[in-house]
Amino acid sequence: MKRDVVFVAGTFNVLHPGHLRLLKFAKENGSRLVVGVFTDRAAGVAAHVPQEFRLEAIKMNGLVDEAFF
Repeated sequence: MKRDVVFVAGTFNVLHPGHLRLLKFAKENGSRLVVGVFTDRAAGVAAHVPQEFRLEAIKMNGLVDEAFF
């Protein structure tokens, strides 16, 4: 039984198939998937979508166990 925590982080402006493949791969390699979403300040000009919306989109994904800024 896998008991590892897998952590990934990114800006996640718009969830696209590449993000979903990453999240699926990460989840398959552990029992718990934790995702860090870069804040608007940390992402800088790469943040095209406000951080609250980006975090909400990640949290709504069924593969993700926990997400935070």
